[in-house]
This record gives sequence, structure tokens and C-alpha cells, in this order.
Amino acid sequence: MKEQESHAEFEKKWTELMAKLCNETYPAAAKLTLLQSVKDEDITGPMLAICARELMRRALPLDLKGIDVCGTGGDKGVNNIKTFNVSTAVAFVVAAGGVSVIKHGNRSVSSVSGSSDVLAALHVPVCTNAAQAKAQHTKHNLCFVSAAAFHPSLTPLAPVRKALGRPSFLNLIGPLCNPARTPKQVMGVYGFQPQVAEAAKRLGRTDMMVVHSADGLDEISLSDFTQILHVKDGKIEESLICPEDLGLATVPIAKLQGGTAEQNAAIILSVFSGEQGPANDIICLNAAAAFVTAGKDPDLKSGLARAQKIIADGLALKKLKDMKSAA
Repeated sequence: MKEQESHAEFEKKWTELMAKLCNETYPAAAKLTLLQSVKDEDITGPMLAICARELMRRALPLDLKGIDVCGTGGDKGVNNIKTFNVSTAVAFVVAAGGVSVIKHGNRSVSSVSGSSDVLAALHVPVCTNAAQAKAQHTKHNLCFVSAAAFHPSLTPLAPVRKALGRPSFLNLIGPLCNPARTPKQVMGVYGFQPQVAEAAKRLGRTDMMVVHSADGLDEISLSDFTQILHVKDGKIEESLICPEDLGLATVPIAKLQGGTAEQNAAIILSVFSGEQGPANDIICLNAAAAFVTAGKDPDLKSGLARAQKIIADGLALKKLKDMKSAA
């Protein structure tokens, strides 16, 4: 909030900006200008919370309880390397471990392969309405929810965001706007982690980890240390972890590289089929954070062991195959 700008003026400014962006009749060129006008210094916790509330006000409701695991997209690792869809893989592992998961995702906007893209390649359906989501969740303790379907006001913005050519604050608020209003979450961000954590606290998250790695990923990384901002009980606590802290090897970021939706689906299937290595490790490491957030494990080390056993026992692969056959 800028000096001499009242709280009411601040809230009005960002509420009106979101209203224009979500207005179908507002010209696309004007929307692009609005997105371009938002500078990095404008992005604060209060601003993100206001924008997220305004987006949620327009969202279609979803009455389900569970956690979310998602990333902002827009991450750029060292040498511009992007990972495969780690959080999508994590959702299968965590649900196979007995945790209710409502995974909120989209087609690619600022990356090569979004969550919905890789799920299509895996032949796992993405739910576009509440009835589908509830049916999928009842059967599998996991549902994949289309952000585009539950946030129809964002659909006209997709070509505008593509035209922008870079991540925007919309990447930061999207994962905060699960239509099920999940109070527990693991959220990987491409940056702005203190601002996102503050927004999460203001939005009432009860247990949430905001993660960003020093090598630029919106995941807990295996190639560098990762900052974790843990939002819990109205407080934000910071920690830094590296792979060796949990008995994992540090690897070059190129070992975590993804590609097209089909290539990423193949990576996930190979890990769930028992292949060891960095892809397996990064899935288990990020699943560990979800198990801690869900209250299933007290710390990352025990969550990691749980995730490793779930994959080794074939439970993650079974979960994926069950959801595929149900389609």
C-alpha cells in the first residue's frame, strides 16, 4: 500500500482492476494494458488477498473437503529448465496415502505443459462441474478440477495472458482460489513467496506451505536449497532445506527437466512403475510436504518415507490406473 493511500482506496483500486479483467465485455487490448501496468512492486500480500477474494466471488462453488497441491507455473530454473508436472504426480501419491485431495489446475498458460495437459496425456479426466468432481472424489479420494471451468470469468483472459508473454500476478492468485476453498495446501511459486504467504494468511489458510527453490523452481528442489514459508495458526515460519537434509542426493537441475505433456506423462508413469532416480525423489520430497500439511506426518523425513513406500508398493500406480479405467 502506497503512502497516503487509505485502506479503502487501496481495496477499491484492486477490486476494480479485477472486475475489469473478469468482465467479458471489457476489450482484450485494455485488459492487456491493465496486466502490463501491474509492476512487481505493486504485488503485496494485501493486494493478492483482495484480488483472490474478488476472483473467488465469481467462482462456481464446490462442496468438498481436502488439500490442494499446486504450483503457479511460470518457473524458470537455471538455464531456463522447466520441470515435469511434479504437483500432479504428487496428487496421486498423497491420495494413495489416504489424504483427500482436490487438485486445482489448468491447461498451460505460461508453461509447456499444465496440469490438465498432462492429465489428458495420462487419460485421466479433469472435472468441469461439481457433480463430476464429487463423483470422482467419492470413488478415488482425489479429484482433478478444471480452473477454467470453475472460474469462467478467467476464460476470456487466456489469450490476453498468452499475449503478455510472461507470468503475472494472476499466476500467484490462481492457486489460492481452489473452488473448494481448501484450508490446507502446498503451493509452489515462481517468486513473491513472502507476498503469497501473507495473502494465504489473510485468506484464512490453516496449514499451508509456500515453496520456492534457489534454482528458480516452483517446487521443493533436488538441485539447490528451497525456502519454505509455513503458514499455520495465523503465523508464518521460514525454513530452508536442501536434499541432503533428508538423505537425498543433490542433482543437476537438468535431471529434473520435463517437456511436452506426453513426455511428462511418460516420466510420471515410469516413476510409478518403480523407476528410481531424481524424478522419483522430487515427487516423494514434494509429497512429503503435502503429508505434513495434511497432518499425516510430523515432519518431512517421515513424510518422505511414507511417499517412497506408497510408490514402491505400487499404490500410486494403482490410483492412476483406477482413475484412468473409470474414465
